[in-house]
Amino acid sequence: MLPFFVNDRAVFVNGTDFYNRETGLSEGRYRPQTAAASWAFALAFLRFAARETLSSRLRLWEKLVCLAYLPLYSNGKAVKWRRLLLRGLSGAMNNRKSG
Repeated sequence: MLPFFVNDRAVFVNGTDFYNRETGLSEGRYRPQTAAASWAFALAFLRFAARETLSSRLRLWEKLVCLAYLPLYSNGKAVKWRRLLLRGLSGAMNNRKSG
């Protein structure tokens, strides 16, 4: 949805409702299984979102606000940052113990 929002291609009226449809099917099938895959997915999403934002018709200050907000926007949409950070810390601690 982000490209539509930053390029004024989404129109809202007072009666507009968005429904988040979660079935769990695609999450279970396509969610990265390892921390490394999750990081790669998150970084790819952030690159895409930043590229779309920077190439949009927004004013410079609006682009800067959107870019600053991307980590919050992406949390739960592309990646759950808390889970990913905890995985990374857990992996680092395990490597330290075995090394």
